[in-house]
Amino acid sequence: MRLLVLGGTHFLGRAVVDAALGQGHDVTLFNRGVTNPELYSEVERLRGNLESDLGALRGRRWDAVVDLDPTTLPLAVGRYAEVLSDAVEHAVFVSTISVYADPSRPLTEASLVHEPPEPEPISFQEEFYGGLKVGCERAVRDVFGERVAIVRPGLIAGPNDPTERFTYWVRRLAEGGDVLAPGNPDRPIQLIDARDLGSWLVSVATGRIRGVFNATGPVEPITLGALLERLREAIGPRARLVWVRDEPILAAGVTRGRSCRCGSPARTTRGCFGPTSTTPSARG
Repeated sequence: MRLLVLGGTHFLGRAVVDAALGQGHDVTLFNRGVTNPELYSEVERLRGNLESDLGALRGRRWDAVVDLDPTTLPLAVGRYAEVLSDAVEHAVFVSTISVYADPSRPLTEASLVHEPPEPEPISFQEEFYGGLKVGCERAVRDVFGERVAIVRPGLIAGPNDPTERFTYWVRRLAEGGDVLAPGNPDRPIQLIDARDLGSWLVSVATGRIRGVFNATGPVEPITLGALLERLREAIGPRARLVWVRDEPILAAGVTRGRSCRCGSPARTTRGCFGPTSTTPSARG
């Protein structure tokens, strides 16, 4: 398969490219050449910018495209989608579970989502992240129609994660001693390994799978306490977990945000760890 990857050199993008190359696909990267430009010298690399320079995409054809850019605005998504509408047969747009308006409830693909901000900001703004991604989803669907998969990942962990949301705990527990653990140990959490997600995204592209999918796991959430205890037993038996309520942590200015550590305080019961979907696992 001829696969176009928008991005591809940062965290999840690397997992997608690694999976695609491992499966023998013909990969083309389109990005600015700023993040890890030394990677993947063996593949075709097109230089440009999704918001201002799409020239390298014109006049080309691919079987599918995977968009991994986290901060593109809806207007820009609509423009590149128009350029690629006749150039690719299928689109995979990686969105986020932050599109959901009420994360305090168990989430399914049919849950209520934010409305995009109006007017659309001229640059990416974190406070409108969920609404902007909803706008991006709609822009892709407006152009590709049924030829698109919208994937909404939850918390992603794994190699090359610049946020250290999960790897922080691995390193800290390995150091031993008292380890501050936030909030309620019975808080349910879900997370997905970037390598699993990357491989599945390639399968979605090659299988031309359509629809909207939450992407997280396991289906039945584990608790934060169980996760940290398993890590402690495996790599830091001399460490001791010291649980601290959310309130003093939040009062100190720590918020969960998009880049929160796995288990950092959430303002709701389920916080950013509660989407559910059986569809991706059913799809393989």
